[in-house]
Amino acid sequence: MINIFEAELEKGTGIPYLLIKNEIIKASPEVDSIIVDNILNCNAYDPQCEGLRAEYMYSIVKNYHNKEAVFKKVLHFFEKMTGTDWGEQQTFSFVCILAQEKIVFKKIIFDKIRWYIENGKDDLYAIYDFAEKEGLEAAEFVARELGKLLEKNPNHNLACYDGFFSDFHNKGEVRSFLQKSDDNHIKLYLQNIEETRAFKPYKRKSAEEIIENFYKKNKWYYPIRSWLKKADEDEMRKIAEYAFQFENEEFKYRLISAFDEVKIPVDYEILKSEYLKVENQDFKIQILQAMLLFGKGEVKELIFDLDFRNSDVQELYIKALCAFYDKNENGILLDKIDCLDVYSCHDILQFLIDNENLKNDLDFYKKILSRLYQKNKCSLCRNDIFDRMAENGILDKTVCDEAIYDCNKDIAEKAKEIFRKRFKIG
Repeated sequence: MINIFEAELEKGTGIPYLLIKNEIIKASPEVDSIIVDNILNCNAYDPQCEGLRAEYMYSIVKNYHNKEAVFKKVLHFFEKMTGTDWGEQQTFSFVCILAQEKIVFKKIIFDKIRWYIENGKDDLYAIYDFAEKEGLEAAEFVARELGKLLEKNPNHNLACYDGFFSDFHNKGEVRSFLQKSDDNHIKLYLQNIEETRAFKPYKRKSAEEIIENFYKKNKWYYPIRSWLKKADEDEMRKIAEYAFQFENEEFKYRLISAFDEVKIPVDYEILKSEYLKVENQDFKIQILQAMLLFGKGEVKELIFDLDFRNSDVQELYIKALCAFYDKNENGILLDKIDCLDVYSCHDILQFLIDNENLKNDLDFYKKILSRLYQKNKCSLCRNDIFDRMAENGILDKTVCDEAIYDCNKDIAEKAKEIFRKRFKIG
């Protein structure tokens, strides 16, 4: 059961909350260590996108019988903390909650903020979460400390405080409050952001700019994939033509493989010719990514001839099974999904839950959703799966019961609403 607790804690589901709340997992040094590790280290799949889990961890710890020991270890780490990695960001946020719950004095938070700003640690984003929750007093404090930093070093770039500028400072109440201040450091801060934070509207890059960026900066193709989704036929044609002008095979096939969600505007036989002449398996995989969208049955056979132990082949293999869907191969598809590691699962998840061929076989699609809900470790993707499960009527009371305590607030709110409507609870 400890292994389940630890695995689900890393995923951020509501299961750890229920295991602690219902005393299925009891206090022990081992559990102390697991909980502390998940506070001091943000074990989210992608913390930058998913966000910190301080509130989630506190909701679990407050029901834990040995919470004082956990608090002590966290505070000991916080006291010596000088870095800004995701674990330290989360630790700061967790201690802020302790202050808000009056478990510790807020002075230790303000002292830590002062130390970070004085030492030019510009990317402790958790400062702004605290300031927003605490209100005007905290906003004034942060603005004053930033002004002091600018006084010592007028050329200091406050770029890493964008969260404070855009999400919090620009709220009218906060801005007008700060503008009324007579404090010279706050005035210096306000002057700096007025000079450096002029709004710049987004401008979509042209095909020529995308190509130049790719060539000069050797940018990987993921930004191009996103750009291609909104490209018109002429823009796609320019990118495709440019790809075949490359003498460097790595660049050529990398750019071709960006056409894995939109069909590359070249003749299929040209791609097949490229595939047959190249020997590097990675390049073959990249060409097959683009060939798959032509719907030619021979592509499936070419993919099945590749070494499945390669993670890129695994994803391609699954895409081929879906593109040329055959109910008789459902068992194979489930087995291949089970073989995916956490990263490959994340990469192909959206493709699977949006695939029309799978959706048309509803009973099997439900199995896919349930399998992915268990296997996936990203809370944002879990939210997408949760939505599809709700749409297809496969959210039972057990799933909703734990989902109420999920680290993802969207999942938690939707689970509560389903409880109220379907199970007449709450």
